[in-house]
Amino acid sequence: MIINMIKQYRSEYAVPAAVAVSVCLLWIIAEEAIALREITGSLTDELNIDSELVRDIIKIICISYARKIGCDMCTDFGYKAIADKVDIFGRFAAAAVIIPKLHSLYVDIIKLL
Repeated sequence: MIINMIKQYRSEYAVPAAVAVSVCLLWIIAEEAIALREITGSLTDELNIDSELVRDIIKIICISYARKIGCDMCTDFGYKAIADKVDIFGRFAAAAVIIPKLHSLYVDIIKLL
């Protein structure tokens, strides 16, 4: 919302302002991600859950949020075509993370049969 106001008055400052806000948000998210990593590490140890699976789930969630934020930023600046490309790339990136897990699940199911 603030970026749109800046864009109306001084359009040349809109992109640097959006980048600055994004960097600040990523910094805050990174600090919280460190705490989340410690919590999930202790939970996976206590509950005997595969830590690689939890890591991949967190990766997919992060990719989804990055995809959504990137698409929204591109749409806000009027770059709908780029937003569509970012959306498609984000979906493929999430699929690339999950496909090896699905393959191993498929192999395990075939072994059971």
